Amino acid sequence: MKKLIILTITCIALLSACNTKGTKDTKNVKDATDLSELPKSDTLKIDFKPHWDMLLILTIMPDSITTNWKWTKQDRIDFRESVQQHNYYVDTTLENGIITKFNNDYIKSQTAKGTFELSAYRIEDGHYVILTKEKTKDEQYFTTYELFRIGAVAVPEKEIIGDYRKHFLKDTTRMACFKILDKNAKFDYDITQPGKVHIRLRDVYKEETQGCLNGNSIDLKFDKHVRPFVVEGIKWEEK
Repeated sequence: MKKLIILTITCIALLSACNTKGTKDTKNVKDATDLSELPKSDTLKIDFKPHWDMLLILTIMPDSITTNWKWTKQDRIDFRESVQQHNYYVDTTLENGIITKFNNDYIKSQTAKGTFELSAYRIEDGHYVILTKEKTKDEQYFTTYELFRIGAVAVPEKEIIGDYRKHFLKDTTRMACFKILDKNAKFDYDITQPGKVHIRLRDVYKEETQGCLNGNSIDLKFDKHVRPFVVEGIKWEEK
């Protein structure tokens, strides 16, 4: 009888110990859906459906999308799949930079070497005009693409946004005026506004051009029925 009592007490003690250990282990398991438990610096919360276009675009754009850092097509496919499954993406290495803006038609990423921007202009389902801008301390790269579901190709700038340089010219009779807009002219591109592009002629101001130009900045508007972009206006901007 005594042996039975001792055996019963031993079993109860063992079961209690097992239950206690199980409870402790459960508390240490993190809920993967709780974003507050994920690293802040490398976690990007994105809802899949509202950003479907941009997530599709990123999987189609070629490896050459960037110049000074790597964001391969496979990296972007993995990115899309993660967002589709979890509505967030975690980059534990931060090799792809820190995405600071993610809209369905525009993204911006901060990298160790500068910034990268991509703006999408939708013609129809699966067909887009894509503009990218990569900026480093010393250089700015502006590239124009046409994208279909089967792939994306770099297209000459004039075919996508037009020969905007000619719109700057006011006086076409003097060679000095043409020289202001020769191949050495530098432009800054703003692709942050939906459906628009703002282009500024760098380091050129009204008092220095002797009546040669209509302005030093131009606004272009995207119209899917008109190719290329439509000129909205030209104006002078101060230093």
